[in-house]
Amino acid sequence: MIINNSKIKVVVFDWDGTLFDSMGYKPLNAGKVFAEKYGVDSDRVTQLFKKHSGIPRKNLFQVILNNLNLDFNTKIYNELSQDFSNLNVLSAKQAGLFDEVLEILDHLKTKFVLYVSSSSNHNELVTIVNDVGMTSYFAGVWGSVKGFNKGKEHFDKILIEQNCTLNNLLFIGDDHADQNLAKEAGVSFIKICRSEEEQVQQIKTLLSLKYL
Repeated sequence: MIINNSKIKVVVFDWDGTLFDSMGYKPLNAGKVFAEKYGVDSDRVTQLFKKHSGIPRKNLFQVILNNLNLDFNTKIYNELSQDFSNLNVLSAKQAGLFDEVLEILDHLKTKFVLYVSSSSNHNELVTIVNDVGMTSYFAGVWGSVKGFNKGKEHFDKILIEQNCTLNNLLFIGDDHADQNLAKEAGVSFIKICRSEEEQVQQIKTLLSLKYL
């Protein structure tokens, strides 16, 4: 998709792996939680988490449980999700923003309205964003909850809040799931890709966004 910079009014960021360096601990924490509850191989869970990361957490956990031939229901999900969130909030205290994040957000906030759209649990996300002092940068910091998930549902609310159209949105993420969410919603997308080479409109550092 060709991005018309002159039409962009709102920049929406994924959080994990895009702004915040959390992907070192989240897959490991998922492995711990599933291993403690089910006695399964934590490494297998970690790999499944990495493979399917980027979709709403409830969907992600369902995929993992299905791959492990384990039952899935709301009660099981809520227990796993709460344990996972508790570990993540603790782990986040030892992690941080990617080096270039403050510089690029200081630049972008003078030109665009900024949001965070994440597949993380909403309360967990809000806690971590607040703990690292980033809440004031964004018009909205949204995790995924039932009926209001990362992607189209978040984008639709932004359209109402900012009185704009899909052509005015730009979504920035770090994986294929983010790319697919943008494509399904008809939103322009740029992938932050710090190492691998792929056939997608991508950048290796958020500082590349200064051209917007």
